[in-house]
Amino acid sequence: MLLWAAWVVACGQGREDEAGVLAALAASVEADLPGHLGGAASGAPTGAAWVAIGREGTVEVRTFGTTGPGGRAVDGDTLFSMQSMTKVVTGIAVMTAVEDGALDLDAPISRWVPDLRPRSRFAGDPAEQITLRLLLSHRSGLTHEAPVGNNASADAPEFADHVESIAETWLRFPVGAQRGYSNLGVDLAGFALGRAVGSDYETVVRARVLGPLGMRRSAFATPALASETNRAVGAHQGGRPPPIAIPMKAAGGLYTSANEIALLLRMMLDRGGTAVHGRVLEEDHWREMHRIVAPVSVHQRTGYGLGVAIQHRDGDEAVSAGHGGGGYGFSSHMTWLPRVGLAYAVLLNGEASGAQRALDRHFVAAARKRADDPFPQAPVAAETCPKPALDASPWLGVYRGRTRHLGVQRDGDQLRIGGARPGAYCLIEPGLAVSVARGRADAFRFEHRPGDGRLRMVRLQTGVAFDYNDGPRDAPGPDDPDWRPHLGTYLHEWYGRPGHYHELRRIRGHLYWSDLRLSPGPRAGLFVAANGETLELDRSPPRWRGIALRHVAGPLPASERSELLAIARDLTQSLEARDFAPVLERSRPKLRILLNERLASDWDAIVSRHGAVAGEVGADVRTRAPLRVAKVMLALERSHLEVRFHFDAAGGLVGFQLDPDASPRSWWLAPGLGKAPLW
Repeated sequence: MLLWAAWVVACGQGREDEAGVLAALAASVEADLPGHLGGAASGAPTGAAWVAIGREGTVEVRTFGTTGPGGRAVDGDTLFSMQSMTKVVTGIAVMTAVEDGALDLDAPISRWVPDLRPRSRFAGDPAEQITLRLLLSHRSGLTHEAPVGNNASADAPEFADHVESIAETWLRFPVGAQRGYSNLGVDLAGFALGRAVGSDYETVVRARVLGPLGMRRSAFATPALASETNRAVGAHQGGRPPPIAIPMKAAGGLYTSANEIALLLRMMLDRGGTAVHGRVLEEDHWREMHRIVAPVSVHQRTGYGLGVAIQHRDGDEAVSAGHGGGGYGFSSHMTWLPRVGLAYAVLLNGEASGAQRALDRHFVAAARKRADDPFPQAPVAAETCPKPALDASPWLGVYRGRTRHLGVQRDGDQLRIGGARPGAYCLIEPGLAVSVARGRADAFRFEHRPGDGRLRMVRLQTGVAFDYNDGPRDAPGPDDPDWRPHLGTYLHEWYGRPGHYHELRRIRGHLYWSDLRLSPGPRAGLFVAANGETLELDRSPPRWRGIALRHVAGPLPASERSELLAIARDLTQSLEARDFAPVLERSRPKLRILLNERLASDWDAIVSRHGAVAGEVGADVRTRAPLRVAKVMLALERSHLEVRFHFDAAGGLVGFQLDPDASPRSWWLAPGLGKAPLW
């Protein structure tokens, strides 16, 4: 979806020669991409492979860096993990079986997997409600991770065992009620494909997609892949490379190269056909893949089809589509423009969102050279807010998605909606907020969700829903004394090493998981977060959205919390002078900061994983310079503490964050300080 941020209405420019446009594009990439490579231990990629193609036959491939620390030079045949771009391949394979009549997009999934029934607190049997169309478009209600084989696990279970464990997960929302990105949905679709054809998922994909396209080096991430010598190694996690085997085979398990992903892009530009092997997919089914499933309004421009992310649509036609991927030390992105006839992909063995944004900008510029208006948009006039302003009080508060949150606040006659940089909106009718910025087509609809009546806000341009978390009108909670034994800090491990921490705490009588408010679930010890994810405290070990946890510390005493917040205020006040040394020295006994020293036990691994993470995490509002972030997790006697140091491009310290609760919301803010920015 990175392209969306770069799109503006194109102004009538003439067409240029395809070969010349792509050669110029490749030259821009050669000048830009190497600056985003770094060392694998820092999380930045050591190598990259980029390819762009045109419908007329032009292909440009560029490779950079090495396969890993001390590895061989990357070339056009080097295998990288595609991660979630695998979902596109799964979607194609499913559609070939639909063409053959082996699968039906709208039949219950129980037809092919009758023995799997996810848990649900909503009406009806999920196995009879969920269809392949809902699975491939992320509207099934399934969560993102399974207990057996997930993004945090170092194990390599069989694909069938991974899929079977979906029965232990809980639906996030009623089937079909909204979109919620889910690896499990695509994995279940891939498993059903194998069942329907009478084989296994991997064999079917090779026979129906990879083979016909000529993608013969492409391989699934199994332990056998370790013997491949021309393979990129994912950026290190916890001081070591991540596992090779990926249990989420249909959702993110495929490795490919620049030379071979070009063949997939060619097929997508040719609307299901390929010049070498004839048609892989009939054009009608290609179009079905590129149609947004259940758009929320005629104004929706981005969304999800069948295994394909729709990045921009004009009417019912996708003018830009593709997919991204990230995990296991890799990141990837691909986009194709069927109208314009251009496509590109990038494969990296590390996290490099800044590189992908830069590549998108170059690609958009190339598209404008080939078409007068590659991303058509209707002109938008600024809205006039009603006078007097409509009552917004029923909608105020914080709304949560799977990984993001948006706040809704009153600002005079207007509303401020957003995250770190909220935009100005006004209610033009009850429950409909429209942007007041000229030229910005953006609107939110507040409504009660079908199936369970939960309040949500839906962004009409993207179809993304955010569920109500908390707000100023909420009454105090019950403050149940049975919660007390469960309060404190929980550790969520990654690949068997310390990873993320979560705090279970009480706020105004309500139970919170970091900044997500919890409600009691259908059984004692089961709690449901505002975004529909579940916390299972009645299990041993406990689970958060299907992934095992460790209860590592009790709640932080109020006296210690007050001392920590006082230190945070002191640090905040020292920002203007850029003089942290005295504050850190005064704080050292209490914080137990062991700067420039290795920490003991688990904390060694935490510093190894989180220390000196380089990359673009935003822009300093003073200098607009890219930031470097060093994160150190520190042990206290009764809880954990996360400290983040923010550096400018020259290495100077420009920010400091102290977070005793490790709340995701506090990336730019210090908890307990009235949400005062640290910049």
